Amino acid sequence: MINYNQIIHETFQFSKLISKIKKLLIIWYEYIRGIPYNDFIIQDFQLYNMETDLPIIEKDFTIIKNKVLNGQAHLLSEGDTSYLKTATKSSSSKKNSNTTMFRDSSKAKSVFVKTRLSYRDST
Repeated sequence: MINYNQIIHETFQFSKLISKIKKLLIIWYEYIRGIPYNDFIIQDFQLYNMETDLPIIEKDFTIIKNKVLNGQAHLLSEGDTSYLKTATKSSSSKKNSNTTMFRDSSKAKSVFVKTRLSYRDST
């Protein structure tokens, strides 16, 4: 979850985000309609080193941080960034809101790496 009171004091190099996304585990499986996800057979996996993508991720981090600093955390959307996306943590939970000196309250958001690959249904 993005802590709006902490992100304003973080630099990208020492942020909580960077420690979590240096490596990305990718699991490859074939989607088969009607089969539960836990029954999918893993075809392959890879541990992807995100080091080459860090300049783009840093730009995304800066965009998110600047929106918070400008009192626009409530306006964060997936279209703002290239790799990272923000999503509302909970649509109904009052405990998942952040109050900052820049805005009274904004729904808590989490940051995720956008999924780039789409799948084809096997029929």
